[in-house]
Amino acid sequence: MTSRLAGKVAVITGGSRGLGHAIAHLYGSEGARVVIASRSAADVADAVDRLRRDGIDASARPSTYRRTGQRCPRSTSYSARP
Repeated sequence: MTSRLAGKVAVITGGSRGLGHAIAHLYGSEGARVVIASRSAADVADAVDRLRRDGIDASARPSTYRRTGQRCPRSTSYSARP
């Protein structure tokens, strides 16, 4: 395992599967501590287990966001659900 990212923390949204999980695995393999976020708590927990089995320092942050207000042509605002 290399350590180009040792001492860094990588927050990966959508990290429970697919491309997000692959990115989390790559960053973790390079020495970063990985925090993955996804809408499904069960999927996040499973993904963290898979990363930890590969020796990656990973933790989870289940999150849900929803759009608020009207969409502007240049930006979208989000807020955390209570």
